[in-house]
Amino acid sequence: MALEPGVRARQAPRAGTRTGSVRIDGRAVADAAGPFNALGATLFWGAWAYKFDRARLERNLEVLRAAGIDYVRVLGSVGGASWEDRQTDPRWQDYDAIVAGLTDLAYDRYGMRVQWTLFGGAPFTPPGPERERLVDRFAALAKGREHKIFAFEIANEAWHNGFRGPEGLGELRRLGKRLNDRTSVLVALSSPTSRAACATYAGDAADIMTLHYDRSFGTVGPTRPLLRPWDFPAAYDAQCRGQLPAVVLNNEPIGP
Repeated sequence: MALEPGVRARQAPRAGTRTGSVRIDGRAVADAAGPFNALGATLFWGAWAYKFDRARLERNLEVLRAAGIDYVRVLGSVGGASWEDRQTDPRWQDYDAIVAGLTDLAYDRYGMRVQWTLFGGAPFTPPGPERERLVDRFAALAKGREHKIFAFEIANEAWHNGFRGPEGLGELRRLGKRLNDRTSVLVALSSPTSRAACATYAGDAADIMTLHYDRSFGTVGPTRPLLRPWDFPAAYDAQCRGQLPAVVLNNEPIGP
């Protein structure tokens, strides 16, 4: 169900859908039903599919819903050589309606929220005002849909997706603060390396943190990737004890 940007969906949510906006509760996320262990799935190409292959998108959403998935992670902007057949371009004339429509479809029909990662790469949005405008568009589209959005993340692995070096990190933090000031939806910045966690997240630019934990087995074996989250925060906040967000999303865990 596609709606105009900023227009709140009127359709009643599917039976069993979690309600209320997602918030931080201690070291957990919570909504109207209280704290819960949110299970997400990657659907990076979701916005492209909403525009070009709706049937395939809905088949995937149905499977994910049946598997008990709480939210899907979708890229708000992505392109380049490896994405030519699935790119998502903020310059599309119907872009805002696509973002709004997918958010409504996932929640109203399939009972799942969306985690929007705004920059999956930045070929269409050079540094500066254009990135600020995209952040502002997402803030506007979230109005009336706060309960349908699990979280915002500014960039996927920002250091190699358009936010390189100290200047890129500074812009990442500014965009996170800009979005945080304009919406009540939880805001993360990007998954940092362990050595860059403090530089990325210490301060007030984000509510929640995303991490891509190491998926290698090392000498421990197959259980090692499952144990890595227990290293947080001690393995990440040596230079900023107690200053990282209390809640972390394991955004790209090891697969089956």
